[in-house]
Amino acid sequence: MDKLISTLVLASVIVALAITLMAYYPRFMRLFMNYEQLSFDYTYTSVKDSQAEIVIRFRNTWEGKLTIVALEINSVEMDPKGHNPIPLKLPSPYEVAIRTASGGTYVKVVVIP
Repeated sequence: MDKLISTLVLASVIVALAITLMAYYPRFMRLFMNYEQLSFDYTYTSVKDSQAEIVIRFRNTWEGKLTIVALEINSVEMDPKGHNPIPLKLPSPYEVAIRTASGGTYVKVVVIP
């Protein structure tokens, strides 16, 4: 009888602990993990004088820090100073990739109208 009571008490403590951990797990994950989540608000292109302009608006939707280390268009890394090796004849779809310091890559396809 003592073994049965001690087993029931132990099982109820384990169930209570599991419920508590499930309720607070997202909070613990935010505290101990540096996680990022980038989402695109909008992307579009416009063509003026045979020059394409790509407009991208994105934001970090997680509470962690987001550090962008590279921007690529059609697998060509863009130079932050503006000296970019874009070919003269550009295709109609662009694949824009944003790479972050944690190794994440976020890709969006933009089409020229």
